[in-house]
Amino acid sequence: MQASVADTPSSLELGLSDTLNLPNGIAKLFIFGTSEKWDFWMKDMNYPIDIIWLDELKKVVYIKHSVEPNTYPNSFVPSVPAKYVIETAAGFALENQIDVDTLAVSIFQSVDDTEITVPYRGEFFRIIVVLLSAFLQLRPSVSWL
Repeated sequence: MQASVADTPSSLELGLSDTLNLPNGIAKLFIFGTSEKWDFWMKDMNYPIDIIWLDELKKVVYIKHSVEPNTYPNSFVPSVPAKYVIETAAGFALENQIDVDTLAVSIFQSVDDTEITVPYRGEFFRIIVVLLSAFLQLRPSVSWL
């Protein structure tokens, strides 16, 4: 699975808004500087999504399944702080048995990449954050294997 990273103020605010669809195998990973009760809404969305909140230890703390665009202007907020949020196609969390307390088990950082491993049907799939150089600054991109 491939994911793009939202880690700037504008990308964190925009998310998947104004996109026409979310192809299979694509997700959006939000990386916040602090752990807080980050709220999400469906403003300018055109399709339903799963929203998955993870804490600083990469443990799933809250999931909102199949959130529909017509829920806007309602906001969805976890009951506990989260540092990361993943937006996926509706049904992804159930199909892949991702639940509250699902825990990432391996994280490493190097000059080239950061890897986050999350349980997936008894195996593990990986979110690999690859740092790309853009305007002499490193910019992340993500692939899920």
